[in-house]
Amino acid sequence: MSFFIAFPTDGGSWFDRLEPPPGARKETVPNLHLTLAFLGRIPEAQARAAFERVRAWPPFTWSGTLGPILPLGPTQKPSVLAAMIGEGNDTLTAFMTEHAPELLPDPSAGYAPALPHITVARFHWKTTPVERAAGIAWGQATNLLHARLTLGQIALYGPAPEPRIPRYIILERTCRPRIGGAPR
Repeated sequence: MSFFIAFPTDGGSWFDRLEPPPGARKETVPNLHLTLAFLGRIPEAQARAAFERVRAWPPFTWSGTLGPILPLGPTQKPSVLAAMIGEGNDTLTAFMTEHAPELLPDPSAGYAPALPHITVARFHWKTTPVERAAGIAWGQATNLLHARLTLGQIALYGPAPEPRIPRYIILERTCRPRIGGAPR
């Protein structure tokens, strides 16, 4: 399994209300996150060393809104449905673009451009084309455009001991950020 560094979120009421159709499994709260850097299949010690670099960053807190739910993955057979970022997308994209390269195991290999999103549902490999189409239509019809979100804590995720649900666990996290001058 792989390691990644991400902003964890519990979703809140916007996530609680989501009910994807058959063929699309709702993500679990322990796995709900916005990925900052996908580290891949590397030794755990290397992943933890990358996370130590995060601890040296100045505090960062982002607030914004969610946007539409779009299918991501292969064009012909998307693997997930993801809530894109609406208001505040430029700030979050700039933060990810600036910081993600310093976390990657081999920065010279390049990386995918920042695409801030939160995966809210996954398609099972047995999902039929009709179910997949229904899931995509559900995403397009679901309005998250005014759901507010605040991110600040950053976590290192690694494989869960029993790789089912949750698929990943938080191995380390930064201390909670200060929002509005008060501890959160």
